[in-house]
Amino acid sequence: MANPKLLKAIKAKNDEWITMWPDIAAEVPNYKSQLKGQRILCPCDWDASYQEKIFYKKGGVKKKLSSTKCNFLKFLISHADDYKIKSITASGFDPKKKKGTKFEDIDYSKYDLIITNPPFSIFEEFINTLIKNKKKFLVIGPTFALSYKNIVNYFLKKRLRIGYAKQLSGFISRTGKVYMANTPKGSNARACMWYTNLKFDYSRRNIILTESYIKGKYQKYYNFNGINVDKVKNIPYDFRGVMGVPITYLRKFNPYQFELLGTGVQAKKTRRWPGDKAMLWTEKNGKPDKAPFERILIRNKKL
Repeated sequence: MANPKLLKAIKAKNDEWITMWPDIAAEVPNYKSQLKGQRILCPCDWDASYQEKIFYKKGGVKKKLSSTKCNFLKFLISHADDYKIKSITASGFDPKKKKGTKFEDIDYSKYDLIITNPPFSIFEEFINTLIKNKKKFLVIGPTFALSYKNIVNYFLKKRLRIGYAKQLSGFISRTGKVYMANTPKGSNARACMWYTNLKFDYSRRNIILTESYIKGKYQKYYNFNGINVDKVKNIPYDFRGVMGVPITYLRKFNPYQFELLGTGVQAKKTRRWPGDKAMLWTEKNGKPDKAPFERILIRNKKL
């Protein structure tokens, strides 16, 4: 399970966390060529500056790394010359002091690429703003955002994808205390990941399928022509029809391997009844059995 302190902070909207250097160093270099000549903005870093402030400009301004706690700025500034970045600017809004520049009030026409860790409580609104302004971005967000209607639709429209890293290792609180994403009892917890619309090398993301389709092994849907797959690892490699898989599948989505068709709620049902909540229902003995959590509908493109 996810670190309970991280989840508690998110629910309380106490979600101003500092991203750890190793997580940034593991992800950002994958997009090195796409950072060349870019005017980069880190808009959720009021520790660095309340107003829009330039920290690096090619051939000019270059602030000392000690001038900010923001690891995004430190990493980008330290690699700016090598990456041939044009400029790096930071701004932010402190909700407690009601001071600074809100991300929705920024003139995004002055920037090409947004890199930041926005407050999770406003993550969907933040992504909406970036897409509305047609900006390229590389940002951190909660895994559970995959269940948000707009976020799922951006995936379906090919306007959003998950980054390279499987998960982030943790965060640093404003007091400097480190909180790892994994709990002491296990290593399967994860709270957040990278979301982006930058170009992506999908050859590095290909699910190895080991399960074969056998009639009766997978439940059919009662109100839709397709089968239900409870775990991503159980997706059959030889099924030609439509499959309903957990939303977490989007973390491993490869458009060259599978076609995204929509969500369970969006799917046109073959039958409806009072109380079905527009969900997909599995079938048992010719009757509706249960409605799994929301599903993403996919079809194998290689069959």
